[in-house]
Amino acid sequence: MNGMDGSLTVQKAISLLHLIRMAKLDPALADLAVASGMPKTVCHRLLRTLQEARFIERIGGRYRIGLGLVEVAGAALGRNELRQHASRRLAELARRTGDAVMLFAPYGMQALCIDRADGDFPIKAAGVEIGGLLPIHAGGAPFAILSHLPAEEIEQLLAGPLAVTTSRTETDPAVLRARMAEVRACGFAVGDGDAIEFIVAVGAPVFGAEGQVLGAISVGGIEQRYGAARRQEIAGLVVEAAADISARCGHARSMTPPEPHAERRRRSG
Repeated sequence: MNGMDGSLTVQKAISLLHLIRMAKLDPALADLAVASGMPKTVCHRLLRTLQEARFIERIGGRYRIGLGLVEVAGAALGRNELRQHASRRLAELARRTGDAVMLFAPYGMQALCIDRADGDFPIKAAGVEIGGLLPIHAGGAPFAILSHLPAEEIEQLLAGPLAVTTSRTETDPAVLRARMAEVRACGFAVGDGDAIEFIVAVGAPVFGAEGQVLGAISVGGIEQRYGAARRQEIAGLVVEAAADISARCGHARSMTPPEPHAERRRRSG
């Protein structure tokens, strides 16, 4: 096998992994062949290789992500500097607010949750677990990331089809651009049921040594718990924590303090 053939084989195997990961129900061989456009014989060979590596499991003729990928993901998370710098502040925010605190990193047109800490409020909000994805144009932390990406990346994202996850998800580029300007001005973003139904999250960006956005943190919970006053209170805590994490990541410039009448009163959808 030459280099080009090997590269194509790896790409095909990766595409099968993504199909298995995104499937709502564990897919069978026939499902994967149709979804990938590959012949069944090719799919079967690649799946067998992935199974031998423990990247997938085959149960009752259907495939699911295996523990081998959990091991790889665990190693990646354990060595992730952003997560290392943020872990303590996430735990502090969870204790202080009682709600779910999450750390997201940019992942193409999505934001990937790479850490989470839960508070002690008795009603647990349904949210994103570690390894979960949200559209980068919805939610508190994802939208905080989007607002601080390079202009060319933002335009590329807005030019493509934008995912809709709830009835409040905004997809109008003009509206999103205007909201991004507000987020850059006030220092935080509020996701109000636009990423996950009935969940409000307040997010602030984390920056690296060269001023690039590395990710964002958010605090969120059920919408009944997040009136205007609490949103502003949480915004102050989140912006402060994000600034501390940014400093630990080598960023020198201080974050903009939240403005009293900015993003907190918006509905992102």
